[in-house]
Amino acid sequence: MEKRLTFPGEFQPPYEEFASLLLLVLAVVHRYDLSGSDIGLTSDSFIFRLLTRLSTSIPAKDLTPEQGKHLSKWMQGLYATDEHGETTGISDETMSHCPPQDFYLLVPTLLEQSIYGCKANALALNTLRGGLECE
Repeated sequence: MEKRLTFPGEFQPPYEEFASLLLLVLAVVHRYDLSGSDIGLTSDSFIFRLLTRLSTSIPAKDLTPEQGKHLSKWMQGLYATDEHGETTGISDETMSHCPPQDFYLLVPTLLEQSIYGCKANALALNTLRGGLECE
């Protein structure tokens, strides 16, 4: 039986809506080769920060305490398993306390830490695959 990562119903729609809008913005920026200044972004805006560090993870020492807490909760939700080997899933608490903007800025770090965990044999390859299969 295939395991499916389930998101709590109450907080899933804001994440889905945000992802749709973000995809549109990123597609337009890519299609027209726009920079942050081309579209009038300031250095403190989310899109500017995302564009400037799109694929750059944040070193553990540079994570704020809040980012560290969010990262830990997402890692737990993706990879923690119960006594039957099933992943516990992303909790309402994780999604409600971590706005989509914060999540998207942490994605490169989340992926990097996941791969490091797998390379260090702290995370089984099948668990990594299962955690990253968001359906």
